[in-house]
Amino acid sequence: MKKIWTIFILLILSSSVLIAQNKLIFHTEYVDQLMRWMDTGCSSSNTNKLTLQPAASIMEQLLKKQEGKTTPDFIDVLKSYNYADSTSGSIYLLNEAYKYKGVIAALLEEIKKSDFTESIYSRGLKYFPCDYVPPRRYEVFFTATGWKWGDAMTFNYAVENNKYTISSSGVPAIIFNLTLVSKLYGNSTTERMAQLENVMSHELFHAIFADYRTKHWNNEKVWTEGKLENKMLYLMLNEGFAHYISYRELLIENYNKNERLIQYEKDAFEALATNSNIIFNSASCDSLKNSALGKGLYGNFWEKYICVTGFFMAYHIEQHYGIEGLKECILNTPFTFIKKYSIIPDVEHLPKIPEPITKYVSQ
Repeated sequence: MKKIWTIFILLILSSSVLIAQNKLIFHTEYVDQLMRWMDTGCSSSNTNKLTLQPAASIMEQLLKKQEGKTTPDFIDVLKSYNYADSTSGSIYLLNEAYKYKGVIAALLEEIKKSDFTESIYSRGLKYFPCDYVPPRRYEVFFTATGWKWGDAMTFNYAVENNKYTISSSGVPAIIFNLTLVSKLYGNSTTERMAQLENVMSHELFHAIFADYRTKHWNNEKVWTEGKLENKMLYLMLNEGFAHYISYRELLIENYNKNERLIQYEKDAFEALATNSNIIFNSASCDSLKNSALGKGLYGNFWEKYICVTGFFMAYHIEQHYGIEGLKECILNTPFTFIKKYSIIPDVEHLPKIPEPITKYVSQ
């Protein structure tokens, strides 16, 4: 009997460790301070404290990375900010944050009291090998300022002397801009929270996948930092999976009932064909290739052909091969993702992978 109880206790402890591990660490301090700063008149004498917050430093670095080094320092924009001027602070979205501060505050309180991170983990982890345990608890930094397209991003950071620095080889983490979440994710706190969960599951997949491929893929940098052709295929897998994890249930429910989805799929594969003729053409210059790649990653949801083709490919692979089929794609390189889709039994009824890609994969 004692042995049985010992095993039972060990099982409970093991389960508790896994539950504790599968929790996101939320950093809300910067947004809390920003809201108080705005509610008390945006005094320029209180700006230094804001910029010392890790989320503010990360946000500033990400914005400068996207917009260029000529972007002014955040502290200078804070000191000159005038909430009565609709153009003041536009670079960092300060005026937008001020406009939505009531909505942001309500959303932040809901985030603090909600416990949804376990369900977010389960959505992403189901496609990794059953015995895979993420090596860390992932951090989510919240901001209400930053890049105009940066509602949610995955990034890597390093810390030295309490200074947070964006680093390609650092720790994976996530950042959310609650101003853009408030503006774009619905018309009520309930709608915004539902969409926030979807997007957070998307970003968490990227963070988990970053750790997984670094440890388990041979020559991982061949895909993430190598030839543009490899990078495109890697992004089809990475972004396609992340989009699929966000909207899997909606796609499963509506794919065979909504002709618009079929058209979006067709359009995305046509864009893939057009741009793969550029990217996989040795005669194309790098600037042309990079421009073609960028079209697949930025813009309106359905216009991001790299993300959308991968999204539909993940759906069809799971429909035909089950979860194990998608796990095989995560376990191996993007070539497996392309090949797995290409040999689906009724593939003649589905959009085809363009010839430049199939030729490259078969080499």
